[in-house]
Amino acid sequence: MGIFEEIARKKEELKDIISESKRISEVDLLNAQKGTLTGYDCACCQNKGVIYYEEDDGIYVVPCTCMQIRKALKRIKDAGLEKLVDKCTFERFSTEKPFQKAMVQLAKQYLNNGGIGFFIGGQSGCGKTHICTAVTGQLIYRGSNAVYMQWRDDSVRLKQLANDPVYEDLIQRYKFCSVLYIDDLFKTQAGKSPTQADINLFFEIINQRYIQQERTIISSEWTLEQILDFDEACGSRIAELCADYIISISPDRAKNFRLR
Repeated sequence: MGIFEEIARKKEELKDIISESKRISEVDLLNAQKGTLTGYDCACCQNKGVIYYEEDDGIYVVPCTCMQIRKALKRIKDAGLEKLVDKCTFERFSTEKPFQKAMVQLAKQYLNNGGIGFFIGGQSGCGKTHICTAVTGQLIYRGSNAVYMQWRDDSVRLKQLANDPVYEDLIQRYKFCSVLYIDDLFKTQAGKSPTQADINLFFEIINQRYIQQERTIISSEWTLEQILDFDEACGSRIAELCADYIISISPDRAKNFRLR
């Protein structure tokens, strides 16, 4: 090869190197651009939701892994748990007492084993809402759509609309969602027993979920035994739906951590 041919070859190699450098710079520039997505700050995609990469035949785009997190956060918001999920995690739950350890162990078993129903009843202030929220949050992060039902408020609204045409649309949300979390089931003033209207409403929801075998998480200041005394049809459906994932915390004011 003559000197001129060698120079020409080197020039072509240099062109390829310069061209490759430009392409890499273009990809880096695209990946460095700031996006407009909100709700989660991603250092990988700069909140664009996509990552750019290059192959021999051009530049391609793939979704950033943060999109799964963003979808989960939207599901949390849609479920009505936005304010609770961050603070109610397993990591933030104290397990200094045996009953607290038992609650966490049962919750994790439920998640690991793919249980259908999960129930915690008993002593006020012992962490029932915390654990049930942590369970629901984990199911949401794994891809489930959930609905949060704050019994005391939502049941009142449903009962008021029982004869209204919108009732059917409203209650469908609780009967057919993939995950339903009922917080403070049968919560009443001064520990009064639930009314027949409360029992009828709950039966309508739990019976459908029992038939469909849909995931249902329930917290209540009443134990399962007490709920069975109120209404065996409701209590027995909880018992069968939740099966091995039922825990009742015995009454003891010392277990009420809100008083500390």
